[in-house]
Amino acid sequence: GAAGGRASDPSLLRAVSERLLDSDVPTAIAAAGCLANYAASGAGAGEVSDGGAGGEMDVAGEVTAPILLQRVTRSLSSLEEMTASHRDQIAEDAAIPKSQSNETAGNRAKTAFERSWPKTHEQWTLLSLSLLTLAGLVENFPRVLERTGTAALPGLLAVLPLAGATGG
Repeated sequence: GAAGGRASDPSLLRAVSERLLDSDVPTAIAAAGCLANYAASGAGAGEVSDGGAGGEMDVAGEVTAPILLQRVTRSLSSLEEMTASHRDQIAEDAAIPKSQSNETAGNRAKTAFERSWPKTHEQWTLLSLSLLTLAGLVENFPRVLERTGTAALPGLLAVLPLAGATGG
């Protein structure tokens, strides 16, 4: 049968994986959500390509997993920048002379936080979905790491401590 009608079509998997790196964060979040569902379901996990590239295992290992690692790294970097910016704003507000109203300074800090929260929340959502997808691929597609190659393992190991440090 034609693969075009299947929800787990390798070309669809490739296209959705590539959307993870979209500069429009809501688009990347939608792609990550789709991929997280796919990885959790294990759909196509037992399928092996016929010797040529392009089967689901090939795409999951050679395209999706490395893109996920890039996405996680980018999200962590964005979150680190946002956190630093928020800390700077707090420090600036703390430096306001007491002659000025504390209420004004508090409102300014609250406003800065409220303005930054939606983008921060989007990055945390994207990071969470990306890590869930990566975990689902490793759990339900055990051969993904074989297909990804040993070159991706240092990237994964480098990302995990950063995720823990950023969350604290």
